[in-house]
Amino acid sequence: MATLVKVVLNLAKGEERLDDTITDRLNHVTTSAILVVMAVLVSTKQYVGDPIECWCPKEFTKNQVEYADSFCWIRGTYYVPFEREDMPSVYGRGRTPTVTYYQWVPLILLVQSFLFSLPSLFWRGMQAKSGFDASNFIDYGRKVSSPKVKNDIRGTLLDHMTLQLERYLKYGNPQSKTKAGSFTISMKHLFTRTCFRFFGHRRLNYFCTLQLATKFFYLVNSVGQIFLLDYLLNMKFHTYGSDILSSLTLGSGSNRELVRHQETRFPKVTMCDFKVRRLGAVHNYSIQCALTVNLFNEKVFLILWLWMVFISAANFFSLFRWSLRNLMGGERYGYIKNLLLISGLIEPIKKKAKTRDFFLLPNDLNFNNSNSINNYISKNKRTVSTDSSVKFSKYQIAADDRKEEFGEEESSGGRSSAGPERRLLVGFVGYHLGPDGVLLLQLLNQATDTIVVMEMLERLWVNFREKYESVCSQARSGR
Repeated sequence: MATLVKVVLNLAKGEERLDDTITDRLNHVTTSAILVVMAVLVSTKQYVGDPIECWCPKEFTKNQVEYADSFCWIRGTYYVPFEREDMPSVYGRGRTPTVTYYQWVPLILLVQSFLFSLPSLFWRGMQAKSGFDASNFIDYGRKVSSPKVKNDIRGTLLDHMTLQLERYLKYGNPQSKTKAGSFTISMKHLFTRTCFRFFGHRRLNYFCTLQLATKFFYLVNSVGQIFLLDYLLNMKFHTYGSDILSSLTLGSGSNRELVRHQETRFPKVTMCDFKVRRLGAVHNYSIQCALTVNLFNEKVFLILWLWMVFISAANFFSLFRWSLRNLMGGERYGYIKNLLLISGLIEPIKKKAKTRDFFLLPNDLNFNNSNSINNYISKNKRTVSTDSSVKFSKYQIAADDRKEEFGEEESSGGRSSAGPERRLLVGFVGYHLGPDGVLLLQLLNQATDTIVVMEMLERLWVNFREKYESVCSQARSGR
């Protein structure tokens, strides 16, 4: 059994990717593997053992008994409690086959396994259209976090990751707006302008929107499958686990309630009606059958119910948690600010600090004595064009306009109480990294460790600050 579980887990993983969250992998890896293992167990009982055995009349030969077993297995059976003394009418609804799911249980479990993988396929398919390979980005981060990697290779990998992320962020322009009066007959452009006007790559929230949509699909999938089994199994499956648990908590008569809930859904003894034509006459038979396969089904679906309730709750809290992270600017601001404080790149920002030249020259900053970072800074000093000065002016104006979102306060003089240092930090978080940049750093943090994220954030912050200082020096020289 351990070998089977290991093989199924390897097949379910396929190409190992860590570009999503732990809850997502619980859905498309762990849950899919559990469903495949359950399908294998149930199908082994069906096709290797005897899933049904019927009590036939004495005059039946061996071939006739095998025929009766096969017929009742294919056609289905119906359940009649032993407490009921009279049998239902031949033409009534009570003798219509109602227990017909057991033939399809392995296929149902395999279909469920595929459905749990669909949101992951959606995430990866839409991610490929973003222009940024998040899986490759995180794979580089895992190599950086490996203790076997040498320092020079480690610095090169971090440089490549920084360049890869900045290239994606470069083409995002949160301040862009659709020009009035423009017209196009392209359905693709028209759909983009109407449905994707407020999110996408240009708004630097493509990954955030895609992640929230994927998590919403995971939640709908896990909850919807509970009620989908109501239709497929022809029973109230959504209350199956709660009925079993409530019957176990009862005092007297708990065993009776437990058996009743199990027998009404997964009966072990059922009835089967069939006809046999012999010498021109039709003979009716009603035989009693033992569904041994339901001994497995009732346990399998009880475990499945408990797991699906757990995974639905996990999906709900994951959606709620990441919604706060992606939609609340204060959450992103606090996350980046704390990492920069730990790295020593900024000083604690007081709410009523005086306006001063907070940002020092690159050589005066504390880089934790990291040679790789100093080499990176020296190699990547660049001149700033006029477009950069315009862009940074937009950052400053936008930071003043978004003080409430990032928890900003104003002094009595009408200026930001924290001065230019906070405005620059707000511009760095809100308009340079954007929601996508912060999200990708958080995913990298989950897949690797905080040290890798801090070192990469140092590179991003130093590049951003150097551009800002260059713009300021050009502005002072032009006066």
